[in-house]
Amino acid sequence: MQLNKSALVIYKVNYNLMDKCLGHPSKDILTNSSNRIKGFPKNLEVPSNSPVYPGCMQGKMPVSAHPSSEIQATASFEHIHFNLKSFPMVSYHKYKYFVSFIDDYTLYMWVVLLYEKLAAITALKQFMMLVEPSMAWTSRNGYLMLEVNTSLMHS
Repeated sequence: MQLNKSALVIYKVNYNLMDKCLGHPSKDILTNSSNRIKGFPKNLEVPSNSPVYPGCMQGKMPVSAHPSSEIQATASFEHIHFNLKSFPMVSYHKYKYFVSFIDDYTLYMWVVLLYEKLAAITALKQFMMLVEPSMAWTSRNGYLMLEVNTSLMHS
């Protein structure tokens, strides 16, 4: 029986191939994957100094850094951070986006999974209704602001 050598090249697996196919994961992921993933190549040689790809570094950085704020909340729901983000790929349950609400004082976080970006408006309205008994919502300079009615919170 004679082997077709061109077919053998397709199945040859090395660090560079796995690194590119998996989106440049860390060294730890590549070295430990053979123990955790069925069919993952055994004894993959991971170089001690793997290259840092500029595109990967830029992709892992935020688009723009938020300036640090001098304002710190002194009560719950006084300052809430609202973020709309997309997942790098559609999730198993077909969610593409998520909205997070973070209370600056308690650091509690609420996350709402979304199928489409437009649903963020509904998620914001529902969150506002959730906390509305103790809040007054206003808009200043294009930002949605909260004003705490502390008498309702302590009664």
